[in-house]
Amino acid sequence: MDSAPRFEAVNGARFEVLWVDGDRVFGRGASKLAVWLRPNDSSECARHLLEQEYGLRDYLHPDWAAVPTELARVGGSTVLYLQDPGGQPLATHPTRAMPAPMFLRFAIEAAMSLGKMHNAGLIHRNLKPAHILFNEQNGAAHLTGFSFSTALGAYQAAPASPPGDIVGTPAYMAPEQSGRSGHRADARSDLYSLGVVFYEALTGELPFQGISADVAAQPYGARARGAGRARRRHLRRAVGHRNEAA
Repeated sequence: MDSAPRFEAVNGARFEVLWVDGDRVFGRGASKLAVWLRPNDSSECARHLLEQEYGLRDYLHPDWAAVPTELARVGGSTVLYLQDPGGQPLATHPTRAMPAPMFLRFAIEAAMSLGKMHNAGLIHRNLKPAHILFNEQNGAAHLTGFSFSTALGAYQAAPASPPGDIVGTPAYMAPEQSGRSGHRADARSDLYSLGVVFYEALTGELPFQGISADVAAQPYGARARGAGRARRRHLRRAVGHRNEAA
């Protein structure tokens, strides 16, 4: 993202654009957050995903999530408004690799927020840096981006998705989220995604580069062999250097 802030008008209010993901724009206004769809780009599927996130609002708590407050249709577009817990999307963090003390604060808070979400009966299914708001001042980490999330009980009772039905972001999703592994996603799938987020936050790069949907369907062992020993050496060096700095 450019260093200079960028703003867009949404329903007559001014919002700073924090990140853009396809036809979804995430921004911060004077007192709330918003996710909006650009009228010329939005699809029925994209609108349905925002409705899905709004429908989960009663599961969410402001201690660990950016809770939706309103879903509005504005000028042919759809806007989801959320409470603003503070912090910035981890995807916009200015440094490629966090210093060890900051990483430890972030990792503890993010893991606690994810645990509270699981205790509330939800699985996220699309955890990635853009969906974690991290406040460097107080160390708080709040989750957002619940469009693919689901209540665990209802999900387990529903028929399995067809093979190849991708849910999530390939670079961060567990193999079972591809629908090709023969296993259903559960809370452990979110832990896998959080582990990828942690690796990237600590080292400044993903553990597996160039992940496509086909590669994401492979078991972890196959991915790890493809990545080779160089990744493990890089992680050991990163941890060692940051421990020395701490």
